[in-house]
Amino acid sequence: MPPARLDGQVRVTRNGPLITISLHGCLDANAGVELLATLQGQIDAAPPRIDVDLVAVEAWTPEGARSLRRARSLAQNLSDGLHFRTTTGVGHEALLAAFDEAQTEP
Repeated sequence: MPPARLDGQVRVTRNGPLITISLHGCLDANAGVELLATLQGQIDAAPPRIDVDLVAVEAWTPEGARSLRRARSLAQNLSDGLHFRTTTGVGHEALLAAFDEAQTEP
């Protein structure tokens, strides 16, 4: 399993079998690409569950929000699933936008 990363926009921590990927700053297209690459690297280690923490997101773009929807698809085979952590605020808004947009696509 890759070592924990504690710097940059996308950070990874582990607590036993739980992996948490936390996003910091602006969730834009670049951060979204980094999130998906990090998520894939963690999925390759076959954890039962991964949490994506959006509490420290300060801004987002539609492209960044779409990466959250792609993350759910990428992690669909985790035994305990992919979970998003949010509070009221920007991260929560990005998550709602990601999945609201999914409802309106053909």
